[in-house]
Amino acid sequence: MDYWWLMLDTDELESKKRRKSYIWAEDDNIDSIVVESENDYRLEFAIYGKSIDFEWPNIEMYYDPKNGDSESDYLRHIKRWPIVHKRVKNLIDVYKIKGVKFYPINLINNETKEVNRNYYLLFVENVIEAYDLQKSIYTICNEDNYAFLPSKSFLNKKTCEEYDIFRPDKERLQIIVSDKFKDMVEDNKLTGFGFVYQQDTLDSNYRSLFGASAAGQDQNFYISQTQSETYI
Repeated sequence: MDYWWLMLDTDELESKKRRKSYIWAEDDNIDSIVVESENDYRLEFAIYGKSIDFEWPNIEMYYDPKNGDSESDYLRHIKRWPIVHKRVKNLIDVYKIKGVKFYPINLINNETKEVNRNYYLLFVENVIEAYDLQKSIYTICNEDNYAFLPSKSFLNKKTCEEYDIFRPDKERLQIIVSDKFKDMVEDNKLTGFGFVYQQDTLDSNYRSLFGASAAGQDQNFYISQTQSETYI
C-alpha cells in the first residue's frame, strides 16, 4: 500500500482550464475565539491536539463572490485547516474510512450575508506513531518546547497499514492518507485535493504550507520547517 501527504491543491482550483471560479474564504472569526482546551486556548492551534476537548464554537468564514462563488470539495481559505464539502463527508461514510469527525463551518457571502452550511472541518482522530525512528534521521530539542526536526524520515509501514487516514504523532499538522482515500477522491472527481507521494522529498516550501509551528499540541509541540524526506 502506498501513502500520500494530503494537501490543498490551489493550482487546480485556480487553473484557467476550469470554467468555474471557486470560493476563496479570505477572512474568518477564528482569531477572536478563545476555548478551554488542554491543547491551547487559541482555537487555530487547539484543533491540532489528539481530540477536540471543548465545545465546538460558531466558526464563520467570509468570501467575496466576485472572486469566485463555486463550491470546491476542499475549501480554499486563509487558515491551514482541512475544510471539506458535505460531499466528502458523505463519501467518507460510504467508503467506511474510520477515525475522522466533522465539525460545522459557516461560510458567509460578504455581499448577501447568505450562510452556506455545506462545509466541515475534517478532524483526524487517528494520531499514531507513524515514523520508524530507528531508520529516520532527526533531532529532538527539548529545552523549552518539544520539537521533532527530521532531515530524513521513514514511515513504519506495519503501523500505518491499519489506517486509511492518520496524523503522525510527531507532526500533527500533516495528514497522510492511503490509496483507498486517494482513489475515493479521484474516482468521484473531487476538487481541490492534492497528493504528494510520501517517498518524495518534502522540502521547506511544502512544510511551510502547514506553518513553521503548531502551538497547541501536547507538550507545546512544534513542527519543524527543515528540509526532509520521507520513505517507507
